[in-house]
Order: sequence, then structure tokens, then C-alpha cells
Amino acid sequence: MVTVDDRAKTIAVDGVTIRPPAQVYYAALRLARHPGAVLTWQQLADACGGDRTGPDTIRQVIRKLRRAVGRDRIETRYGLGYAWRGPAEIIG
Repeated sequence: MVTVDDRAKTIAVDGVTIRPPAQVYYAALRLARHPGAVLTWQQLADACGGDRTGPDTIRQVIRKLRRAVGRDRIETRYGLGYAWRGPAEIIG
């Protein structure tokens, strides 16, 4: 189970809590709030830092997020974007 704590800005995976970098945290929060929904890199960029965040940065953020929560949690929909797979608990 993945828990995203919006108050503490942490992510817990099976009870192990991590404090990811801000962009990784905000991407996780945006994706976990909309499980199954495909979010474009632009939507994730808006969550992660706005107009200074490009597609290469989002790919790096997704790579780091997969390391944190598991590869199977984040689905790549080629030509479309990324989707959160499975349940997630949002606190705060």
C-alpha cells in the first residue's frame, strides 16, 4: 500500500516512509489523487514546477518516483502520458 501524506510531504510504501524531492512528491500526489487517469507531461509539469519543467525533467521525475513506489505503480501510456495503478491513500 502507498500512502501520500500531504501534510508531512512524505510517501510511505508498505510502512516505510521516504521524503522525496519536491518534484517527485508533487508528481506522486497528482497521480495518486487520480488513479487510472492518464496525465500528460504538461499536467505533471504544472504540479511539479510549472513552465520551467519540461518533458525531460518529467521523465526523470517519473524514473525517481518508480524507484520510490515500485515500477508497476506508474504506467506509461505512450504518446499520452502516465497513470497511477493500484490503490493509494492520501492524507491531508
